[in-house]
Amino acid sequence: MTNLEESATIKILLVATIILAVLAAPAAAGVTRSLVTTPYSGTEFTVALNITDLEIGGIVETLPPGFTYAGTSLPEGRAESSGQHVIFSVIRDEEITYRVRAPSTGDGAITGVWDDALNQVNGTIDATPVAVRYTGGSDGGSDSGPTSVSSSVTETPAPLLLDRGENGTVEFTESPVTRIEIRALNTSLATSLSAAPVTRPAEVPEVPGVAYRYLNLTATNLTVAEVSATITFSVNRSWAENASVDPSSITLYRYDGNWTALTTTCTGEDGDFFHFEAVSPGFSLFAISATERAATTESPVVTETKSAATTARAAATATNLPAAAEATTAKAPMGVCGLVIALGAAAAVTAGRRRDE
Repeated sequence: MTNLEESATIKILLVATIILAVLAAPAAAGVTRSLVTTPYSGTEFTVALNITDLEIGGIVETLPPGFTYAGTSLPEGRAESSGQHVIFSVIRDEEITYRVRAPSTGDGAITGVWDDALNQVNGTIDATPVAVRYTGGSDGGSDSGPTSVSSSVTETPAPLLLDRGENGTVEFTESPVTRIEIRALNTSLATSLSAAPVTRPAEVPEVPGVAYRYLNLTATNLTVAEVSATITFSVNRSWAENASVDPSSITLYRYDGNWTALTTTCTGEDGDFFHFEAVSPGFSLFAISATERAATTESPVVTETKSAATTARAAATATNLPAAAEATTAKAPMGVCGLVIALGAAAAVTAGRRRDE
């Protein structure tokens, strides 16, 4: 065999060896994580683990402080929790989902590791940030106002696709906010808006005045100064009456470290609601609030005591009033204004008679 033939044979053997090694090597295993639902205050949300080429092994997930494990899609006995750690047994699973209960407030990241028992390899799962969004009820409202909603009915209309300078509008039916119009200021954008009445977070101070509703208004894919938002909302008339507030003082506030009153304009009213709109530079926690009506104080009634002689002179004077004065008195209108006119006329006549005497 010539040297050329030997060299070709060696190359063929090397290529065959590499092919066989590749075919015999285990596929690259891995696990990725995603949030199926959003972590709202005090509610459960779902996490999905997507598994690639990991037939037999295990996964350990670590939850942020305050977040608690609440169950899994796996059969009983294949998941176990200890503190913030949750251990899952993988047996030819392509996906594992599990539920987590969110605290009232807080944020962090879910981290994890996986182990392939057959191929003796392991790896980490990219961290997934989680932050609680406020929801669940109302603060300072009444039964006559809009009902509280949970995260399951938080409204998120279809996304808006806006060119620079273009306006877009979304409508809501399950919250006091009925409409949001946004204008893309500096760039084209795609965003989704959501609205939900919420419970005031413990770390957030009460809004000034009498609170009607706290609201969580959010928008995706937005940064500071990208949009201007006009927020349309309604307030129940019966709440304003029962809470003894001045409807003209109803204001939308935005919380961004402090409560800021937004310029709020009354756009109309009907038999059930007052309607308003306000302009906001962004989205976050909001509150609708009003000022109590000032208490009205009645002037004390002063009763003047007259002597018998004064009373007698007044009666005599009244008896001798000229016909014109009597007619004026008889035709005087009722009420405070009429009483003042009549007393003035009587006093003028009496003063004239005294001058004649």
